[in-house]
Amino acid sequence: MIFPYEYITTIKANALMKIRNKKRKCFVSGCKMNAIQSHVIWKNGILSKIADRSNHLIELNVQKIFRGEKLEFTSTGINSILAFKGFCNQHDHDIFKPIERSNIDFFNIKNQILISVRGLFFELRKKEMNIEWFEEIIKEEIMPHEEQVNFMKSQIYFQQLGMDDISFFINQINRELDMATGKYYFKTFQLPIVPIVSSSMFAVDGIESINRTLFSEDFSHSEPLNSFLFSFFPYEGKSYLILGFHTNYLQNMEIMNKLSSYNESQLFQV
Repeated sequence: MIFPYEYITTIKANALMKIRNKKRKCFVSGCKMNAIQSHVIWKNGILSKIADRSNHLIELNVQKIFRGEKLEFTSTGINSILAFKGFCNQHDHDIFKPIERSNIDFFNIKNQILISVRGLFFELRKKEMNIEWFEEIIKEEIMPHEEQVNFMKSQIYFQQLGMDDISFFINQINRELDMATGKYYFKTFQLPIVPIVSSSMFAVDGIESINRTLFSEDFSHSEPLNSFLFSFFPYEGKSYLILGFHTNYLQNMEIMNKLSSYNESQLFQV
């Protein structure tokens, strides 16, 4: 049966709303409390400083690509921008207090880790929700063409691979936070202020180059994609770029050294 386009759109929108409104547990292992809506980047100290008078920011929502929607800039309220259900109120406060106060040292390794790992949890939750959304649509049996269903199934597969990679990196970076292991290298660049905020991870190599072999003897895990952790935000008259990578990918040091040799103008072009 072929359903009207409006009907399919409504089903998709309702499924998305259901997933967004779903209660989520705190990411901290053993915690049974529900997660609150918290921000990847400090809301009061950073986001609010660049919001307009109505407390909105312009957002490029790349999640629309996965849902087959048109990619465009939208005005989003500050309470929703870079926000996710990640941690309960207690853990969100206790863990991330050092990066939500005055006079933050963004060159400090622990602060670099906290900012980066929060971005990783944000990406983990997004991929979890993407999978749930695709599964809901497939279950509704509303897609008229088999290739559309196959596309969604492929997206579930790749989103799961992404979750596996992020979970691995979170595990490794949490060890670094507890005790320096040298598994992660971070560098902070200070730049002229630009009212742009971003926090994510990006793969240096494409998905087609992936080699799913054992990564290390103490992890029963396929090799993650070589990825950089990336955070960019303005704070007190300057912008900061924090980059980090797992030191099993030492070839990334060449990239980091090259970036370190760039002047401000060249860094912005990157």
